[in-house]
Amino acid sequence: HGKIGLSLLVLSLFQILGGVLRPDKVTRQNPVRITKRNIWKWLHHVLGSTILSLGLYQVGDGLSMFAEDYGTYNLAPVYFVMLAICLSIVGGAKLWVSLFVEERTFRGTGVDTEVENLQQGSRYPETE
Repeated sequence: HGKIGLSLLVLSLFQILGGVLRPDKVTRQNPVRITKRNIWKWLHHVLGSTILSLGLYQVGDGLSMFAEDYGTYNLAPVYFVMLAICLSIVGGAKLWVSLFVEERTFRGTGVDTEVENLQQGSRYPETE
């Protein structure tokens, strides 16, 4: 528990440092696909996900240790079941939105064209 907590602290410090030192965005003058910024975004995402996962595990481990030390009921299994239910609801909602809502919401509003322009690296195509 202590080693994971120390690891979380160190990883969190790296995450903050990475946020301060993040590379500049890609511009139209530099349309390279693999850039320092893309690598940074991937590493930032992986590190953040790792920190979140370790933190959620750490809570369950702490609940187990508390139950052992004080002779109380171990709430860790309840915590992990509730966590699984919450993650399933959030994951299911994100999947539902990405499959059914996102596509319908923007159709015909001009937003879909704007998104395509941004993906192609051009915010204002008429000025180019």
